[in-house]
Amino acid sequence: MSALAPSERSAALSRLRRVDRVVAVMAAIIAPVLVWLIATVGFGQQLYQPRFGGTAPQELSIWLVAIVAGIAALAAVGVLALIERINRRPAQVWLMVSTAVLVLSVGGPLT
Repeated sequence: MSALAPSERSAALSRLRRVDRVVAVMAAIIAPVLVWLIATVGFGQQLYQPRFGGTAPQELSIWLVAIVAGIAALAAVGVLALIERINRRPAQVWLMVSTAVLVLSVGGPLT
């Protein structure tokens, strides 16, 4: 027999899920920042944002990298929470949605 009652077990799983998501968001922010640091400090490269319209390319700052990664990670966590709330098979739906977003994001620079 389980040491936790069903409601306690649900609360414990909810806490674990929340901690896992916070760790995932932090990792999603740290990973591109580390890539930026390795490219700029390690290899001495200057990274630039793509130019839009007639503007010149601007230098890519570490803050912009962290902010964009954080926004993307929080959006992904929000979409996952929504999918889990409204769907009976959230893992399959999340796999399809995340794969579609990945394909679209890779295709963006090619246009």
